[in-house]
Amino acid sequence: MATLNNIFTGMSQGPEAIKANFDSLNSLATTKNDWTETGITYLNGFSRNGDDPLKYATVDLGNSTRMTCLSGWIKTSQINWNSSVVGIKIPTSIFKSGNYASTGGYLFPWNDILVNYNVNVSTGEVTFHNMAGRNNTTQIDAGNDFNISSIFIG
Repeated sequence: MATLNNIFTGMSQGPEAIKANFDSLNSLATTKNDWTETGITYLNGFSRNGDDPLKYATVDLGNSTRMTCLSGWIKTSQINWNSSVVGIKIPTSIFKSGNYASTGGYLFPWNDILVNYNVNVSTGEVTFHNMAGRNNTTQIDAGNDFNISSIFIG
């Protein structure tokens, strides 16, 4: 909540108090940027899903807080059992400050695959870790479609 100055007739520095009030209100403004793929790089055999590709959008909540949303589908490379691979790099500029923690989640594209992913906001690298293969095998074959959905607030 913004702290506003009381304005009254005959006060000294009235225009300055009015400007300070507007500055205080402007610091609460919300700005949303459109969804984009700009700057997303696929690495180590991972590739773009053409139907619903990975995208991001940012929402600035006032001057100090940014919400970054990452959502969409990717095609994987082969991931061996209990192995990790950096599959994507996203621009670090989409994060406003260093106050974000690395975050991740679990992907369940089919009942018999379990993949953990971690987003390192300092480097922009998205790392995937194979925790369970497919069809009684230990590896995840290339070309599987994975969905990512993460929100960062900082």
